[in-house]
Amino acid sequence: MIELVETGLVYRNPKPLLRSVHAWHPTLALLDNGDILAAFWCREDCIHNIRCLRIRVR
Repeated sequence: MIELVETGLVYRNPKPLLRSVHAWHPTLALLDNGDILAAFWCREDCIHNIRCLRIRVR
């Protein structure tokens, strides 16, 4: 079972009505406690963000 533990946003889009999202360059890192940290670049209507999330696999 995969459980999403938490998500994070490095930069929040100042125009929240824009929701066309494109993502690329995913990166995964195994943390000491066994969780996985995932980060990726994304674009929402020409505004670029870096997003991350922490995943726990049981």
